[in-house]
Amino acid sequence: MSTVQLPVPATPIKEDLNSFRIAMRQFDYAAEKCGLEPDLCEVLRRPRRALSLSLPVITAPAVHAREAFAIIPTLLSTKSRP
Repeated sequence: MSTVQLPVPATPIKEDLNSFRIAMRQFDYAAEKCGLEPDLCEVLRRPRRALSLSLPVITAPAVHAREAFAIIPTLLSTKSRP
């Protein structure tokens, strides 16, 4: 029985761990699968507001903090009062 050796790349492959870039790739993939128009995708990619909060979750015997995020797209944002 023979073994096959795979070639090793000269430079190591770095994984992109930037959460924003990962989210944008996921958004692009989902938008393509849903068939969204490019103009709508551009609007949704640039939110005007974001809500971030941390909620305590009690699980015996400890309390953990869970974070939640909500993005409010430009189309749904309300204008500020004069």
